[in-house]
Amino acid sequence: MTKSIYDLNVESIKSQNHYITAIGAPPDYAYHFEIIPTKIPNSPTVAVTFRGSRITLHSTHDPIKEAENIVGSKKFEHVENLVIFGFGLAYHAEAALRLLPSLKKLYIIEPIPPVFHQSLITRDLTALLSDPNIQIISGHYQQIKHVIIRLINELSDSSPESSRVLILPSELKLLPDDAAEIRNILEHLRLAERKTPVFEKERRANIKDNESAVQTAAGVATLFNRFSGMPVIVIASGPSLDFALTDLRRIKNSVPAICVDSALPSLKSAGIAPDFVISADPQKHTADLFDPSHVEGEILIFFPSSNPEVVNRFSPQKRLVSFSTVAELERASEGDEAKGSLFLSGSVFLAALDLAVRMGADPVILAGADFSILPDHTHAAGVRADNLGKARLGRLKDVRGINGSPVQTTEILYLFLRDTENYIASLRGKPKIINASARGAFITGAECMPLHKLFP
Repeated sequence: MTKSIYDLNVESIKSQNHYITAIGAPPDYAYHFEIIPTKIPNSPTVAVTFRGSRITLHSTHDPIKEAENIVGSKKFEHVENLVIFGFGLAYHAEAALRLLPSLKKLYIIEPIPPVFHQSLITRDLTALLSDPNIQIISGHYQQIKHVIIRLINELSDSSPESSRVLILPSELKLLPDDAAEIRNILEHLRLAERKTPVFEKERRANIKDNESAVQTAAGVATLFNRFSGMPVIVIASGPSLDFALTDLRRIKNSVPAICVDSALPSLKSAGIAPDFVISADPQKHTADLFDPSHVEGEILIFFPSSNPEVVNRFSPQKRLVSFSTVAELERASEGDEAKGSLFLSGSVFLAALDLAVRMGADPVILAGADFSILPDHTHAAGVRADNLGKARLGRLKDVRGINGSPVQTTEILYLFLRDTENYIASLRGKPKIINASARGAFITGAECMPLHKLFP
């Protein structure tokens, strides 16, 4: 008995490590499909009627040429990892395999199972589906969300030339209500692919200058599980830090605190000495945050590319080296793995949060984690970066605030917010994350509670 196209496609899917949750699921009658022949033999397109709208997924004239024109653009010329949002009838995926010689891995995300099912019954995709360099992620959004987040984290630190995102706009119009969050994820991917290697020249020079300090320093792993089951506060330098100083001063001797380097001057001016300060910025002016007269009992967590002047302001007994789990330049070399690594990607705040988690803290409490700006402040008062380089933070946009009202953020801060939310989602609720910031953006996955209620 001759097997159907659908059966052959399903067999090919099962031969590879795809993540597909809805094969064989009951039909979703919210979507109605109409196969439309094109001028290219055996290359149809499909029209989808959804909520009264009729949306054509590909060109009704030449879907192959349409896909080749998009994939063959200069944007994808040197891509190694390509994420395609929207499977459609797979014309874009096939074009990528034909036209991109540097392509190493192709990821295809399809959060609309009826569309994926339609592709399997419409076209022979066995060659594509059995390719080991392709991973398809398809299913209802809530079922595949964690896989998408893991993929984002894996690609978040790659260079803009090596990782790109291709979005099929037609499929955005077909998203069901429970997949609305995918729009935010796509915005994150759009911004993330615009990242450029930051201060690479300075980082490489610092790595060389820090060789001796890295070799002789104890590792951050000595802190892992040190505070198991205890609350630990992670302090960032957002504008709301100004409102938290009174409570932080009151509890400074009873709750361990980790601060990012930019928050240190504000804390010291308020008479607060954190237990740990973490610094990853390779720039020379980072040393201005560490007044030698203010460097007291806190322990510095530094990375191989941190500013060497900052590293040398702490005695060898007061500094711990960390490598990065994601940043290529900061990865541990053979023999250094035991010293420990943190999730350093984009913002040092994420490394500080990861440190608290690896310390075994529960709950992890966030202060000054605004991910938003005020009309007259980008950071807490006294922070060197306050209102400097406002333009480099990108365009302004509104996001949901802690209190439900919109707050203003920027493209860069929004990217850091999404990175943080993805990291928190990967924790699966353990430990509890509490956002005690007085204002700022709402952080999905973090419970909101002010410091004065946490520590009456």
